[in-house]
Amino acid sequence: MNRHAARVVELPAVIRLLAQWVPSPLGAARLARLAPSHSRRVVRSRLARTKEAMTLLAAGESPPLEQMPDPAPALKRAAAGAILSGEELSGTGAFVTECVRVGDFLRRHRDTCPELHRLLCRIAPQAWDDLAEAETALRISIDAGGAVKDEASSKLRTIRATLRATDARVRDAAHGAVRELSGRDALQESVVHYRGGRPVLPVKADRKEKVPGVLRDVSASGSTLFVEPVEAARLGRLKERLLKDQDREERRIRRALTMQISELSAALRRLRAVIGHMEVSFAAAAFGLSRNGVCAELTTDGTLDLRTVYHPLLPPGGVPLTLRLDSLTRTLLITGPNTGGKTVALKSVGLSVLMTACGLPVLGREGTAVPVVRAVLADIGDEQSIEQSLSTFSGHMSNIVSVIEQVEEVGAGLCLVLLDELGAGTDPAEGEALGCAVLEWLHAKGGPHVRLLATSHFARLKELAASADGMTNARMEFNAATLRPTYDLSMGAAGASQAFPVAERLGLPGGILTRAQEFLGPERVEFQKLVASLDAERHDLGVARRNAEEQAARLEAELRRLRDEAVADRGRLATMRDEFRRQADEVLSWSRRELKNARMEEGLAAAQRRHVAIHERLTSAIPVETPAPTAARAAHVRPGDSVEVAGFGKGSLVEVDPKSQIAQVIVGAARVAVPVSQVRETGLGPRREPAFVAIPEEAVGPELLLLGLRADEARERVVRYVDDARAADMSVVRIVHGLGRGVLKEVVREALRSHPAVSKFRSGAMQEGGQGVTVAYLV
Repeated sequence: MNRHAARVVELPAVIRLLAQWVPSPLGAARLARLAPSHSRRVVRSRLARTKEAMTLLAAGESPPLEQMPDPAPALKRAAAGAILSGEELSGTGAFVTECVRVGDFLRRHRDTCPELHRLLCRIAPQAWDDLAEAETALRISIDAGGAVKDEASSKLRTIRATLRATDARVRDAAHGAVRELSGRDALQESVVHYRGGRPVLPVKADRKEKVPGVLRDVSASGSTLFVEPVEAARLGRLKERLLKDQDREERRIRRALTMQISELSAALRRLRAVIGHMEVSFAAAAFGLSRNGVCAELTTDGTLDLRTVYHPLLPPGGVPLTLRLDSLTRTLLITGPNTGGKTVALKSVGLSVLMTACGLPVLGREGTAVPVVRAVLADIGDEQSIEQSLSTFSGHMSNIVSVIEQVEEVGAGLCLVLLDELGAGTDPAEGEALGCAVLEWLHAKGGPHVRLLATSHFARLKELAASADGMTNARMEFNAATLRPTYDLSMGAAGASQAFPVAERLGLPGGILTRAQEFLGPERVEFQKLVASLDAERHDLGVARRNAEEQAARLEAELRRLRDEAVADRGRLATMRDEFRRQADEVLSWSRRELKNARMEEGLAAAQRRHVAIHERLTSAIPVETPAPTAARAAHVRPGDSVEVAGFGKGSLVEVDPKSQIAQVIVGAARVAVPVSQVRETGLGPRREPAFVAIPEEAVGPELLLLGLRADEARERVVRYVDDARAADMSVVRIVHGLGRGVLKEVVREALRSHPAVSKFRSGAMQEGGQGVTVAYLV
């Protein structure tokens, strides 16, 4: 990528802005080396890592990167054959520990963050095992301050235990000598002093012969001699030998750990790179989330589509940039007033492409798309140089020549060219001609491989952009009422420079402005008026178009709402239809069962009638004197009375239900239930007690229907039905109670549970009626 272009669009300043989100020197070093890439594979991988990092941060997940030391100096010394110090080993161990934690973090999120997890693939699986082993060894052997621990080896533990015991013996020997000499007037004071780490006694100079030992120091006046007692001196020599043994053992341990680190130096260096890439990705993600940024989509056809993009270095509240370049519109000429934002527009376009090539989010909205370009070439700003004796025009021309050369070198690679104030800095006529020639050459020479944006005030350039295929004009808007730029970019139209209105707003006297218009000439004034008129018409058309778009958006929203309501209504209708079908199926099933039961009852009634007829024929063969039947009111009929039932003949009354006014009558061998109103007393003969008569099996149906009954009625029906079924020697019966709220079902099961003739019961199978039926087994 062209460093000059990156500098003039202010990419380095944006990268420095990201440094506040980098937690360690590893990330800072990697960020400082971050540069745009022209490899589509690299850019796609960078953007994928940034997107994944944004997802994790948005969910409150962040990797453990805060305390990541840099092992590079230690690795360099180990490679040179040096034995690492305790501090270097401790720092390397901390780095390995943090890397293992980062690896665990990425493995936990491998499904949602495959590109970040792919960074771990740069480390071989065996290397991870070796790193874990080295981390364990360093953690056991070296503490956080860099000191070698007692646990590093059994020999070191023994040496240090002996040292501690020897230190105690030295102290005891020194204090014992003080106690022994305190009564001999040989000491200046009964206190143990230390010289060079050895215990000494302050002996009076004239009592030296009374204190055997090694002279270690003399006071400045010479009156006090500092003498190490004999036993303490002997123990001190033993301590010195132990200290040397300790140093040798610690050195051996550090050498072994250094060799282990040195063998893993390649993996550790790759880990440094992995951590650096991760820190940059998460810094970019934090930057994007803090500024509502998005990762741009990558296009394959060179389309550049920026949607409400901001330059990151502009203060909040700026006007966003929206523009599009593609294969049909490859060159865009931006015109408009001075201080209107043309240069910022060029920088925003170039910066968006370069930030994407770095894997950074752009400050825009979803749908922003940029191509991966081979080069970004730019001539932006005042390029004059005193040192190089370059005027403004010369500086611009030098950059343009460089741009032309690089476009020829790149060949088929896609280029983004940014030219600010094309043709400025010299004679207007000559500058205008040069600008047209340069714009035309780059547009034709680059063909489909160049996306070109230029700014200018020249009318000929506007005419060229309006007439050439693949070129178009755009302008930065100017508010004629306030005489100020709006910084909005409008595609498809050229804009005036607005020099006179701007000069008037800045306070240029009116007389000078009038004279300037005279110098301008009537043709140019008329042209400016025509442009202003066209601008006003275009503004009105723009307002009308925006109103139409807003109205269309409202209608579209209303249409979506109505569609959603229609979908919801269809869903509710489908649910209601399904419910109606279900209820209809239940009613149909119930109706079929009712029809079946009715047919069974009709058959039972016919059988009972046949039985009565047979009984009457049999009894008619035997002459019996029977009193003439007399009608009696139903209220006078009592159990045991001889009665006559309409349609069935004569029988004996068993019982009468006062609530339902249903009478149970034995007619022949059958027991029938009829309304009391159909029962008539046959005479005043002797009353008989009700008798239970065995009912043939075919007289009792295999199914009892309870639908629509109250709980107490259902309970009585169940008890009577089970009695009748048992008397008919039936072993299995079905009781239909329906689903409902389950009240009848519970009543039925309670009656069956307490009936002595019921051995067990169950819910009906699907073909038997399911939960709406209970099947009872009789003993």
